[in-house]
Amino acid sequence: PDSASSNVLSPTPMAQRPTNLTATAGNGQVVLNFTESVTPSWYWIYVRDATAGEATFTAAGCVACHSLEPEKKIVGPSQAGVATRPATRKPGYSAELYLYESIIHPSAYVVEGFDDGIMPKTFKDTLPPQDLANVIAFLLTLK
Repeated sequence: PDSASSNVLSPTPMAQRPTNLTATAGNGQVVLNFTESVTPSWYWIYVRDATAGEATFTAAGCVACHSLEPEKKIVGPSQAGVATRPATRKPGYSAELYLYESIIHPSAYVVEGFDDGIMPKTFKDTLPPQDLANVIAFLLTLK
């Protein structure tokens, strides 16, 4: 097999997910560098509070770009029904993993019809882990 086909990555269960991995596709196509697990271990130890998450969703400014009404586009995609989308957007990802990655690494998957680079990439540094866990809990209620 050529080097491109030997470097295909598939979703890995959290417990087996590496914290440092570089995969290079042949012919100069793709280089992936993971410096942390996609879903950090701390996420699973927090008691998640959807009500507090809704408050953080507002306070952190998410509502300025993301509507909670179906099909309503502000700047980013509507969050209505977001809890049910992972299977169609990132096969093999749980809803929690998809939401975490979308917030912390927004360029990892860009929803069709939207441009990369619009979603701030600062939430990893500015949103405390408990707040992030709560926002994800809130988003999981949007079915």
